[in-house]
Amino acid sequence: MKKIALIIFILFSACTSKTGLPEKNTPGKGNDIMFPFEDTFSWKGIGKRDDALIALFVKQAPVLLKSEYEFYGNAYHPEKEFENECHVIDFNNDGVNDIIYTGSTGGEEREVAIFLNTKNGFQKVFKQVQYIKKLDFKDHKLYRLYIFDDGCCATYNDFNRIYQVDYKDKTPQFTLIYLTAKTHNAYFPKKYFNRPIYFEVLNNNYKMRDSAAVDDTTKNGMGGITFLGNNIDTLSKGTKGRAIASQTDKTGRVWWLVEIDSAYRKYGNLFYQPEGEKYPTSKMGWISSRYVKRIIK
Repeated sequence: MKKIALIIFILFSACTSKTGLPEKNTPGKGNDIMFPFEDTFSWKGIGKRDDALIALFVKQAPVLLKSEYEFYGNAYHPEKEFENECHVIDFNNDGVNDIIYTGSTGGEEREVAIFLNTKNGFQKVFKQVQYIKKLDFKDHKLYRLYIFDDGCCATYNDFNRIYQVDYKDKTPQFTLIYLTAKTHNAYFPKKYFNRPIYFEVLNNNYKMRDSAAVDDTTKNGMGGITFLGNNIDTLSKGTKGRAIASQTDKTGRVWWLVEIDSAYRKYGNLFYQPEGEKYPTSKMGWISSRYVKRIIK
């Protein structure tokens, strides 16, 4: 019995981190889809060369993308710039090249618009602001589309979206499966966990901050809201979420970069839902890993 107890103790110790950093075997087994915050997107190895298709699309652009096309064709933004924003890709693997536009909306924002090349002409199947962050493929078809929206004008939240593409119907369907918000000035690291750690907050009035540090004195303002320090949200006991990265401060305190479950909306002084968006938004920020309980899914 003593040997069995010793073995159990050793196994338990091996799976527990005193620093609050993740161990490979401990993250939950639930919805582990993560946004590629650290990635830099490139068309290299994805885009194709099809000058004839680009020329055809540009010719039809005044109808397909009226306001977007009108933004170009001047000394500041020549038509060639519009052409360069049109990328050729056979995203549904049907042997016919399609078009992804990644240029101006005609205003301050940029957009991503996907056009399916059909026998009846170009069919718009997707449109969203602002930038492609990543494209995932499965069986040579576009499987997931990652969009980063850093806002414009007077907004002060950035939004991160993941769409899953379904090909059951003739027209591909893009379904939003992930939506998070962060404040403009929030610090984001260069390295992230391979899988998230799920947790539950143990204390009331638990502060979520925009960086891995305690600051309760600096005067700040954002979106007409004034506040002290880097506290961007206050979490109540029982709030759940998941950690996707960590950082240790000078005092040895381990901080987690977290995504709070979208069901928890009791507070939200610096967060808001994107205009016209029904999908619930998850809030992001930094919390100390001291007073949370890990949840194994």
